[in-house]
Parts: sequence; structure tokens; C-alpha cells
Amino acid sequence: MRVVITKDITMPDKAVMLPAKHADRTQMNELVDIDSDAIHLFDRGYNDYKQFDELCWKNVRFITRIKKNAKIEVVSEQEPDTEHNIFLDQKVYLDNAQNRTKMDYPLRLIKTKDSEGNVVIIITNCFDLTAKEIGDLYRYRWKIETFFKWVKQHLKVKTFYGKSENAVYTQIWIALITYCLQVLLQLKFNHEGSVLEIKRTLKTLLFQPLDEFLRSFFRKPTRTSKGRQNYN
Repeated sequence: MRVVITKDITMPDKAVMLPAKHADRTQMNELVDIDSDAIHLFDRGYNDYKQFDELCWKNVRFITRIKKNAKIEVVSEQEPDTEHNIFLDQKVYLDNAQNRTKMDYPLRLIKTKDSEGNVVIIITNCFDLTAKEIGDLYRYRWKIETFFKWVKQHLKVKTFYGKSENAVYTQIWIALITYCLQVLLQLKFNHEGSVLEIKRTLKTLLFQPLDEFLRSFFRKPTRTSKGRQNYN
């Protein structure tokens, strides 16, 4: 699945439904668009040096984590910025020790910390950004993880009503369409609350007129709370 993340929204943009026996990296070409304004972030399941070379050749920018068995040839190195959790900033060539396939294009290797404080090593072809910007962008992947968690918790895809391939695919598509419709409602009416608030309001007023839904949507609370009080 391709998920678009901007400052304001997180929304599924494209999905490829296949049985789990297919490797993620075999579907990369289906999910990557030739868009100079976009930066593609993906996990180690999509590591493929030939595809990395192709993305560099097409000027498609990407950020991902490196695999442990990667053979690295360091070309040059920048001063680390430990104040912003940048412990390595190198220009490198990647080589697969098993396949002996060295990349034609150089990449940038950065050691930083993820959203949970774990040290990670990421690679990118974004040489025009600072190491701090690249680290911040990689941490945006956490929004993708929270999106999948939200879908599983609130759109009923943990269990399936039917076990056939068509039934499973249909239920997943319905869940994704439902999420997108809720985000479109949020954008159309400039609602600053959460998508979960929209979902709960829809569930309560699903068969009511739109006007009633909007009144409930923007209704101010009738009671004010001072929060939990401390008593001596």
C-alpha cells in the first residue's frame, strides 16, 4: 500500500491486493510514481539495489533502512551532528555480498534514531537535504504505522466475515474507502477534530439528514470541565 502523508492528513493512495506469499519488493514499481515533488519512504522489505539504481536514474527520491548484510563502500564523510541525533553522514556505494551487485549510483548513509529512540541506519538519494531533515522525514514513517493501527482497531479488518479471496479483498477495500470518505468529510467541512470523532458521529447519525450531522459535528459542549481535581 502507498500512503500519502502531508502536514494535515494521512490517507491511503494506492493498494495492491495479493496473497502473502508475494514479496513486498516485487510490487514496488506498482506503488512508486515518477514525481519529483514526492519523497518515498519504505521499510527494508523493499530493498532492491537494481530498483534503487532505477529510482536514482529517474530522479525519484527515496528514504529507507539498510539491511544488515549490505556491503558498504564509503566515498566521503560529513561531520556528525550529535545534537540532532545524527551519528553518521556518509556518501557510499552499496554492494550485495551474496549477489555481488554493486550499485551504479552513490547513496547517502545516515545513522540516527527512530521515533522510539532506537538507533537506525538509513539510506537515501536525497543529497539536497540536511541530515536532520532526512532523519525527521524517516520518523514520519511512524504516521504510517499509526494509520495501519487505526484501520485495524476501528474499521473491523482484524476478523473477516467471509474466508474466500473475494470476500477478504472486498472487506479490506470497503474499510479503506470508508477511511477515505471520512477524511474527505473532514477536509470538506474544515473540521479540526480527529477522524475517530467523525467515525463516531457517523455511527450515531448514519441515517439522519446531513444538516443534523453537521450540527452535531460542530456543536459546542453544553458542560465545561475543570479537569480532574486534586484534593488534600
